[in-house]
Amino acid sequence: MSVPTIDITTLADRVAAGTVGIRARGRRGTAVVLPDNQLLTTAHNVRGDRVEVLLDSGVRLPARVLGVAEDLDLAVLAVADHAGQDHAGQDHAGQDHAGANSAGTDRAGIDRTPLSWAPADAVPSVGAAVAAAAAPDGVVRVTAGSVSTSRARLRTATGSPLADLLEHTAPLPRGASGGPVVDGEGRLVGMDVNRIEGGLYQAVRADDVLRGIIGQLAQGEVPRPRRLGVQVVPRRRAAWLRAAVGLDPAEGVLLAGVDPEGPAAVAGLDRGDLLTALDGAALHGPDDLLLALRNAGEQLQLIAVRGADAPRTIDVDTRALTN
Repeated sequence: MSVPTIDITTLADRVAAGTVGIRARGRRGTAVVLPDNQLLTTAHNVRGDRVEVLLDSGVRLPARVLGVAEDLDLAVLAVADHAGQDHAGQDHAGQDHAGANSAGTDRAGIDRTPLSWAPADAVPSVGAAVAAAAAPDGVVRVTAGSVSTSRARLRTATGSPLADLLEHTAPLPRGASGGPVVDGEGRLVGMDVNRIEGGLYQAVRADDVLRGIIGQLAQGEVPRPRRLGVQVVPRRRAAWLRAAVGLDPAEGVLLAGVDPEGPAAVAGLDRGDLLTALDGAALHGPDDLLLALRNAGEQLQLIAVRGADAPRTIDVDTRALTN
């Protein structure tokens, strides 16, 4: 069996140029360089609204938190220059500078180049070689490994699920969360968010969904999933409850309650209904519903089962309210 390889020597400088260290209230981490003097990192790396950027030259730069999504463990920062002015034209005394020069590296004093992103459909397969970087003290370390799965899951500090994570074997020091994961061509395929037993790291995918979230956070907006207006029963208890009333313990999301003024009620859903699919994707439990709602549009199509009745299709307008 051949071992996947990657030429670190040709990628190291490119990856290092797209990576910086960060420190917030004593906690150190890593961040991926974005265009417009912005950085992407994990929410758990950020404490408060001020962050210090650590460069391998020894330079320390202030950064401002533009947006944080705790449920997704993501944060976007704006790097400031030595005078304290960030990309948005705001100094760290809160004054606006609308006429400031918008040139990237010159203005921010951060001599870094954003990594190019891999195409959205170029998800590394299991066994594919990847490289990852970390810079918790400002010094960028680049190591190689391979993808162990592209379907990893975890829960963030808020208990919210993340799915379809890239898990890889590249060895990294503590403080690597927020660092880039690249493919053999040096293209960004993910950002590390979590270290698990055995030293493996899990990374959110660098795809169109992540691009959209970055755009929202950069504007100070917090991404929210579409709202149905329902309460759900935990997966294990749902199977027990259905069996207790003589129903098949089928997989799905059992509704514990429905907001009488919410979109689900408008569409005709009620307590005890079992949701089995959303927009064609099977729902095996509450986590699947939340994950699906994050990327759903305003108009949803659900498959629901009531009691022993046949499944039926329910169209839901997430903007609808009974009042």
